[in-house]
Amino acid sequence: MHKQTIDALILIARPDVFLKKGRQHGIPIAQDDYTIVNPEDCADYEGNCETYLGLMQRRGLTPDLARAITPTNTTAIGAVMVRRQMADSPICRAVGQYRWYLNYIRQLLGSETLHLIGALSLVILDSKPRSFIYDGEIHSDIALDAGLRERYFPNSRLLGEADVPVFANTDAASGLRNILNMKAQRLEVGPILMGMSNRAHIVTTSITSGGY
Repeated sequence: MHKQTIDALILIARPDVFLKKGRQHGIPIAQDDYTIVNPEDCADYEGNCETYLGLMQRRGLTPDLARAITPTNTTAIGAVMVRRQMADSPICRAVGQYRWYLNYIRQLLGSETLHLIGALSLVILDSKPRSFIYDGEIHSDIALDAGLRERYFPNSRLLGEADVPVFANTDAASGLRNILNMKAQRLEVGPILMGMSNRAHIVTTSITSGGY
């Protein structure tokens, strides 16, 4: 997560594990490029725990549970640091279910004016111009197959394949996004959480440095 675009990166990790993985993958790591926060020995542990408990005690969180979660859950630590204005925006890695991370973001960073409305993913292709002609509701196969669309919807405004599918729920959107991304083998940018004023983002397991 970045405090500002020109500031050093803040990493929430155990230093020994982080450095070991860097060596294993041959990643050059200059300590001047980041500040590391050890979740197991954090100087701001008490402050993080108090803030976390204050936000969640009306939702069933007990002091003992807050003390158990605060030093081990990096997503909770990152969100609490943003609440305490120690950082601007956590970027959470998705190991496990995406919704687990989403729940922490909603609970700790959401408000009446900041609430999730969706996630935006952009797949950059080499062969397609990105002009905007809209039409719907239609099924995914018809949106992507001009022949089928001509047969069933001869008056459709679309020409060729659809560029920007819009779905009613995240499960349908996620399924087709993964298919298109893997088949096209192109650069994906995102997902970008919408409605949170850039206060948090969650990366997927397939994310690369070029796509975020």
